[in-house]
Amino acid sequence: MAKITLPDIAAQFASAAALNSRFQEIEDHLNDLVLYRENPEGEPNAMGQILDMNGYQIANLPFPVAPTDAVRLQDLESFDVTLAVVPQSTARYEFSDFTVGSGSTTFTKDADQAVGLLYLNGVFQEAGIDYSYTSTVITFLAELLPADVIHVISGNDTGLQVTSQSDIIFNTVADMISGTLTNGRVIILTVGQTVRTLGYTTEGDGGDNTYEIVGSGTGIDNGGSFIDLNALQAKGVFPLATTSILQFGADKDGVLDSTEAIRNCARFIVARGYGDLYCPSGTYAISGGLLQDGGGNALEWQWGMSITGEGKRTTRFIPFSATSDVLFDFDNTSSSFGYFTVRGFAVMDDVGTSLFTGDVFRVGTTNVCIDALFSDITIHRPDAPAFRLLSCTDSGLENIYIHSAGNTTNLESSLLFDASSGDVNNIRLDNVHVENQKYHALHAIDASNINWIGGKTHDGADTPNISGNLLEGTASSKIIGVTFSTSNQQHIVLADSAALNSSDGNIIDGCSFGNTNGTASAIRLLGAAENNTISTCYFKGDINGNAADFASTGTKNVFNVDNVSEVSIPDIRIPGFTVTSSVSVEGNVTAEGYVAVDNGGELTIAAGVITATSSYHTVDTEGDAATDDLDTINGGVDAGQLLVISPQSGARDVVAKDGVGNLRLSADFTMSGVNDTLTLFYTGVTWNELSRSSN
Repeated sequence: MAKITLPDIAAQFASAAALNSRFQEIEDHLNDLVLYRENPEGEPNAMGQILDMNGYQIANLPFPVAPTDAVRLQDLESFDVTLAVVPQSTARYEFSDFTVGSGSTTFTKDADQAVGLLYLNGVFQEAGIDYSYTSTVITFLAELLPADVIHVISGNDTGLQVTSQSDIIFNTVADMISGTLTNGRVIILTVGQTVRTLGYTTEGDGGDNTYEIVGSGTGIDNGGSFIDLNALQAKGVFPLATTSILQFGADKDGVLDSTEAIRNCARFIVARGYGDLYCPSGTYAISGGLLQDGGGNALEWQWGMSITGEGKRTTRFIPFSATSDVLFDFDNTSSSFGYFTVRGFAVMDDVGTSLFTGDVFRVGTTNVCIDALFSDITIHRPDAPAFRLLSCTDSGLENIYIHSAGNTTNLESSLLFDASSGDVNNIRLDNVHVENQKYHALHAIDASNINWIGGKTHDGADTPNISGNLLEGTASSKIIGVTFSTSNQQHIVLADSAALNSSDGNIIDGCSFGNTNGTASAIRLLGAAENNTISTCYFKGDINGNAADFASTGTKNVFNVDNVSEVSIPDIRIPGFTVTSSVSVEGNVTAEGYVAVDNGGELTIAAGVITATSSYHTVDTEGDAATDDLDTINGGVDAGQLLVISPQSGARDVVAKDGVGNLRLSADFTMSGVNDTLTLFYTGVTWNELSRSSN
């Protein structure tokens, strides 16, 4: 169909009316239906329907300044656009869910305000075909996906505004630095925006975080709490108290050196004053101390801050290169600190030559640490103490496994509790295992209330003449239920410290002792140690020295095997102390001083019977009669038991009768003086006479 048709003029000469009619039709068409390049002022110049450019562009458009102006691509890229992932699968998108870009006010769509342009994942969406909208709701005809990105462009009286969802999403920190979105589009960030990463090095690697875009120089770039961008910085939000070392760039594959990333995470937590240094499953290569400030000093550890791994089988620290640093140095130079936990990881120095030559854990160099708990930790092959406690109270180690720790050159033990210049008191070791240690397993100096409950030492002190465990000047401590399987020297030595403090009031109970080499005893007391008790212990294997060697000048040390039947031990060297209850001795008993039997007190004959409760008793007649017969003695426990009896009074005769009851004597024996004695040997059935004395 033609856009305009003018009828032909039939005659050779047309009338003026006919010509004017044709010109009027042309004028009306140009005025009413044609767009003008330069339109006269006041005349209409608007499209009456859609203009189809047939694939051709409109070139040289100006910058849009009015709500109805056309928008060029370069104009879109210059606008403050915030992009985000749709938070849920839905075809409805509330305007109230949108926030505007930096510097704009909250976008509100009035009922008479049209949506100008709408893009889905960068593709223009046509109203009525791809979506519909009301005054407050945009509804997509196709269901949206969680990864969809929406751009909404609209206008109001103040000019063009761009609104979108709340966050900008990047796959990694590197993408955030370059401005590359998850859909590949590159944007320019501005101050005040909130962005999010889906990982640190790779998407989903556990280093995801939320950041606020701030001005350049707001903080120091540490790879986590502040990250330098192009003339801006991303400030880590860290909404939770738990902060992951992966959010500071630690490499959980153990290929790169993670030392500085872990230090930066620790420094951030210390600067914040609270939180948990979280170490997810992975292998982290390190080359220095992890709790250091920028000057190489220990961080000022605060009350309640903790370190948590996901388990000693899954979170591991290995050497990237050799270091003599203390790996975990807990201290505070200003005040006491504590109430924290360290749990769930392993420190593994697996190479043939130890690369970790400094302490693994050091606590309380300057001020006392109170109520700290180290739990579920494995330490392998450090060439220094696994734990060095210098000033630490009311704390504990539980479920700790230490292998091949210590140093034979520097004479450092696996567990070194040194209170010579501090206070190490009330430390609980619960299920602590120390194997193949290079020096003492436990070396406590001037400490008190060290309570080791359960656990094991094996192949102790591979250095000759070094005891497995040494308590110097350590008091009121307990070693209960620990297995000491093999030691090159004594398993346990109690001795005076260099400060001349003696090891007093300690208890070794329910422990099992295995092989010793040379002439070493299982337990040895030296110096002025006193009031120590060894009870219910089992000595087995090849103990080449004495089971207990009390070479101490102290008194009131007790070897007590109550509640254990037929405990079999090798030689016991006991100078000047008492053995109570029953002991089955295989070998010799060497007494340097005296061996005393317990005085069980007076027994009174009742119908010819007494019941012995000790190795020595005085006996009196029934009803203080002038004479009385003793036929039977009850109370015998073990065959080989000895019993000495004598009369209570020289005024009354006690007559021991042969063969009437369970006494087997050379003949009846009348004891009429208080100095008369009868010594008997128990066979398990009868009491047989060894000797008698009428004095």
